[in-house]
Amino acid sequence: MVDVALMASASLQSYLILAFMREERVTMDAGFCYTANADGWLIGTVLLGLTYQVGGLALTLGMAAGVVAAPALAAGRLQREHPDETPA
Repeated sequence: MVDVALMASASLQSYLILAFMREERVTMDAGFCYTANADGWLIGTVLLGLTYQVGGLALTLGMAAGVVAAPALAAGRLQREHPDETPA
């Protein structure tokens, strides 16, 4: 269950980075995407392991929901440089 939440969060994170990428910085942005994804997995695994030790399954599921909701809420604040373009 927690793995599904982590995968959803990582997928959303990767999509958002690629969707907002500028053409002249593709390699740098894609490298950042992979680094951020790996960091997210590490932090998520440690954080959710600690929450399970401290609060059990209920706290772990609450934390997983927060991990999924945070990037979704933050994405709403991002703006495209060219609003008429759609992501590939």
